[in-house]
Amino acid sequence: CYEYNQIAWQLHLMQEYKEALPWVQKIPEAYTTDTGYLNTIACVYKGLKRYGDALKYYQKALDLGRTEAAQDIEEVKKLIANSKKAKASKKSVAQKKPKASPKKR
Repeated sequence: CYEYNQIAWQLHLMQEYKEALPWVQKIPEAYTTDTGYLNTIACVYKGLKRYGDALKYYQKALDLGRTEAAQDIEEVKKLIANSKKAKASKKSVAQKKPKASPKKR
């Protein structure tokens, strides 16, 4: 289990989140009371922009006493808010685009 965490963490540091995911998924549920493992799992999910999953694991780490997780939780909440704003902005721009008129022959 330690090895899975180490591999996942190194891949996370290289920003290879998709490659790290299978490794964090191999960490048994029984080991998710270790805040180091929880942090690795949360970081990988955050890198994949799976913010809901990241929040879940950061919250577990915070509940188990990893005080640094509080800052991570706030950061993920900001990312979620920014993501929602970006989606709303894209939707607004798409709605404002004029429709192309049919070409005349």
